[in-house]
Amino acid sequence: MKEKMQVQEGAVKEIDLDEIIAAEESSGGKVATGKRTPLQWGIRILAIAFCAYMFYATIFGPYKTTIVHRALFLAVMSFIFFSAGKPLKFKGNRFPVLARVIDWGFIVVSIVCLGYIVVDYRGVLALFTANQLSTAQVVIATALVIVVLEMARRTSKVFFILALVGVAYSMFGNYLSGPLNHAGISFRRLVYLTSYTEEGIFGLGLSVASTYLFMFILFGACLQGTGAANVMMDFCNGLFGQYDGGPAKTSVVSSALMGTVSGSSISNVVTTGSITIPMMKKLGFKPHVAAAIEVTASEGGQIMPPVMGAAAFLMAEMTGIPYSTIALAAVIPALLYFLNAFFVVHFEAKKCGIHGMKKEELPDWKQVIKNGWHLLAPIAVLFYLLMGKSYTTMKAGLICIVMLIAFAMILPRTRMTLRQILDIFEQGVRDTAAIVSILCGLGLVTQAVTVTGLGARITTILVESVGGSVIGVVLIGMLVTLILGCGMTTPIAYSLVAIFVAPAFVEIGFPVLAAHMFLFFFAIKSGSTPPVAVVAAVAAGIANADFWKTALKGTFFGVASYLVAFGYLFNPALLMVGSPLFIAQSCVTAVIGVVAMAGGLQGWMLAKCSLPERILLIGGAVGMIIPGTVTDLIGMAMVAVGVYISYRKRKKLAAAA
Repeated sequence: MKEKMQVQEGAVKEIDLDEIIAAEESSGGKVATGKRTPLQWGIRILAIAFCAYMFYATIFGPYKTTIVHRALFLAVMSFIFFSAGKPLKFKGNRFPVLARVIDWGFIVVSIVCLGYIVVDYRGVLALFTANQLSTAQVVIATALVIVVLEMARRTSKVFFILALVGVAYSMFGNYLSGPLNHAGISFRRLVYLTSYTEEGIFGLGLSVASTYLFMFILFGACLQGTGAANVMMDFCNGLFGQYDGGPAKTSVVSSALMGTVSGSSISNVVTTGSITIPMMKKLGFKPHVAAAIEVTASEGGQIMPPVMGAAAFLMAEMTGIPYSTIALAAVIPALLYFLNAFFVVHFEAKKCGIHGMKKEELPDWKQVIKNGWHLLAPIAVLFYLLMGKSYTTMKAGLICIVMLIAFAMILPRTRMTLRQILDIFEQGVRDTAAIVSILCGLGLVTQAVTVTGLGARITTILVESVGGSVIGVVLIGMLVTLILGCGMTTPIAYSLVAIFVAPAFVEIGFPVLAAHMFLFFFAIKSGSTPPVAVVAAVAAGIANADFWKTALKGTFFGVASYLVAFGYLFNPALLMVGSPLFIAQSCVTAVIGVVAMAGGLQGWMLAKCSLPERILLIGGAVGMIIPGTVTDLIGMAMVAVGVYISYRKRKKLAAAA
């Protein structure tokens, strides 16, 4: 998909949006249409059999043991990745035969290595030290590390370099001086820990992918395949399209709904933005403003329960906090985020005099619900199972997948053929291969941190560098997260700061959940923060807009949500922690504060705001989001004065008109 994007004033550069999308989330390939090749048939059969196995594992538990389950999972993912997801391409597509030989070489090596672990899992589990490894076992372990490094290289060059640094540091850290020095690890011990224990490849990342993540990616594919995503879009368009800035409000609400099940900023932009951005431009929004609105809305999808981004599943694994607790804690921050985005859009439309679409151009939202309620019901059930009944994420996901397909078959207009259902399963497996290529390499980094003791030393260095200052640690953590996110996906950026920075937050007194949620938020927002801003690049490409204007405007639109992140870091009531009365008070003041901040930054409340009004609104918003009764009262008074001045101004303008 080729689009033109303005990179800087006076220069236009042609980009490939598919390549940008791949920079964040590598593609597992798309389901073939028409006549299939033998390879495509093989992938289809493998994907369907794999889905059947994952359903079995969800109900009855992993086959044999955990390491066997993860080895089978990685074997399937590596086959799809090298054959269809990210096949090797030399510059200019030269030497295609050699490229395919190399791809199949990696496939054979991965299957042999992982097949050995599956077949001789008892022998692998019996290994207690590196000294017990035979020469053949060392070769297999080394080959598996190379396969994982190659998957990382094809997905993210930055992460590949980081993984290499992790391996090098593990082996040669004894040659360094100062706080980075450690005793060093022999090559034999390194490959033992990496390939035969849950410290490395079969650790954190693969654990998340082979449990939580697969089922929810498949659920997202079901929503797309059954047409539930289109029902969401039509509902939002019919409900908000006729109001001021209608398509922009549709973008916000539809991105929130899509975010509940997609958990990906890029896919959210592509899915909703391809419809809403042209509509916004048609009504009068400038291209870069339309793209920035879509970016702001789409990024919020990763904090929208019940299916948040992949990083949220990593958070559950790393902190030991149940995913249902994390999803519940994200409810208020997510609602505040989208409330800010909605009012930013509203005030922007009012300021620019942009009205809604004609009612006859829009679908009837009541009719949309009447025709498609059965496709949306499983999403509500997913909320209930995760948060009301405390089901495991895998079982809740499986139940809702079965329910969604069954409900789609009820009515003739949504009924699917067997081929369409199998297409959904195949696409879900392909989509999973996209993220696994990164997550399996995460073990190379986490192992380097844990085995060498680097994590604890980094925490000490970080706290001491700012003299133990709380706000200093928080600001450094925010900046590090935004910088890391410039070149990495949200899950990897979050994982790194969770390892290096989160312990420092906890050491200075922040609750574990609040610290990780704060860093998770800024790992998400790094996707729209210059200079890389991959999410902004995709939106700008769709809108044919200036990239820098899009990225900067998107960052500006999200300032109030930054304040919300600081709010729940310092006030856990916004994460559903505390008495009901305190949570309710914090929510009310935060809601008023978010709306006031949006109005102050946009320069519009009930009418155009002067500088003093904007200062009152922004200052009051800060006071109301900061925890404390005194600051709440001061903030509320400032906001009330600002709103009153705006009301009098509007009344005067109306009388003059």
